[in-house]
Amino acid sequence: MTISQLTAKQQKALEDSEYLWKQAIDGTGDGVYDWNLQTNDIYYSPRWKAMLGYNEEDIFTEFNSWVKLMHPDYLQAKTETLQAYLAGSIPEYEVEFPLLTKQGDYLWILSRGTIVSRDELGQPLRMIGTHVDISLRKNMELKLKEDRDILALSQNIANLGNWSYAPRTDTIVWSDQMYVIYGINKADFGHNLGALMTLLHPDDHLLQRKWLKQLAQPLPVKDHLVRILRPDGNLRYLKVYATVEYTADGQILRIIGCSQDVTESILSEQKDLVHLDQLAHITRLGLMGEMATGIAHEVNQPLTAATNYASALKILTTVAEPDLEKITKIASLVAEQTLRAGKIIHRMKAFCQNQNTSSTSTDINTLIKECLLLCNSDLKKHNITLNLALADALPMLLVDAIKIEQVLINLIRNSTEALTINDNPTKTITLSSLMLDENQLQIQVRDNGSGIEQALQEKLFMPFVTTKTEGMGMGLSICRSLIVAHRGTLTFDSQPGLGTCFYITLPIPENLE
Repeated sequence: MTISQLTAKQQKALEDSEYLWKQAIDGTGDGVYDWNLQTNDIYYSPRWKAMLGYNEEDIFTEFNSWVKLMHPDYLQAKTETLQAYLAGSIPEYEVEFPLLTKQGDYLWILSRGTIVSRDELGQPLRMIGTHVDISLRKNMELKLKEDRDILALSQNIANLGNWSYAPRTDTIVWSDQMYVIYGINKADFGHNLGALMTLLHPDDHLLQRKWLKQLAQPLPVKDHLVRILRPDGNLRYLKVYATVEYTADGQILRIIGCSQDVTESILSEQKDLVHLDQLAHITRLGLMGEMATGIAHEVNQPLTAATNYASALKILTTVAEPDLEKITKIASLVAEQTLRAGKIIHRMKAFCQNQNTSSTSTDINTLIKECLLLCNSDLKKHNITLNLALADALPMLLVDAIKIEQVLINLIRNSTEALTINDNPTKTITLSSLMLDENQLQIQVRDNGSGIEQALQEKLFMPFVTTKTEGMGMGLSICRSLIVAHRGTLTFDSQPGLGTCFYITLPIPENLE
């Protein structure tokens, strides 16, 4: 039955019913539309128009009047959904799109509709529906998507991915960038700890498990460096950061963190260290060249003494009744002097060699005393008094002894040269060692020279800055680089007329085997 076939009473009842449901829907705050598909006229409720900021006369009754308000990017998708519903291809009509408001901006709408009347052939005659303002929810979704896109882009640029691990279920969740970092597809990863371990360098398995256990300790180690092997055999270095979330009863809920591919940084650092080794070797040769005359004299003294003692031995052995006690004593003096000369030569050889040295367990006080074998001649030549203030029972350091020795000799020689142009009748250099705290040890090289000019202090560690007439200005710059390579610091303070003190601060290893 069509509307034209209804009786007047039925028509009136239908109109009253429509009025009631339109009023009910308007009361919910949703906009209502009523579309006559035969005439293509459409009714918009007052709320529908008010939602978009339009007055009664602003919107015409033609269907296309509101289609024109739709954002063009969404028109095709909306039209296809509507046509599919009218054709019976989909069971319901529901679509989201932005509509242009009278103020010129867009309001996000959730549009729903239902066919309420068909002709004898089943073709739709009338469709009614609602428009719901979903701008708040949609804007939040778009903002969330934008934030996710920015995060994904940032992670891609920084080559950083985030992850989580639930120990109870042995489940790992990765962000998309993690698969890029590890060079694998999502489908190829087992998403558990065992699957992760197969991707790590075999030599780092123990390190990884130890780190995961340490995370749950009172003072957790929140980051560490680990190596991975990609399926193509490419070795990569990852800096991994993490924190632990706990349940209300103190159990580990999950470990969350991020991993950053720092391979390029590590390789660059290794390359810089090679270059630093080369520069350090050159400066060691330069230092040795400058000290050659004094060291030659230092070596010549015990050799001369040994020669004289040997001559005395020769005479003593020719007498009728040799004094064996005296011969033994002089022989020991020969050995003592030759050993002294040999030790100086050994230090010279070790100091000058360009070899791939490595960090070893080192007693810093012993190292300081060995430095003096190569500096004593200069100190004696310029009448400089050397004071040692070395703390007892210092922990061992893990350092490259030759390079720390190079820094100390350079600082001692700088102080020596500063004192040679000083009128102070009492010239002193004091070498000190002490604990700063449980994690750091400090060496101080202090002189009572004339100090460093204020204008020079700010750029003292810059390359090619020097106070010497024939200096290249690389010594202190290289010294600082050598200390930084040991994860330490090289600083100073200087007061004109009172002298200068350089401070070498080095970390104490946690576990030194």
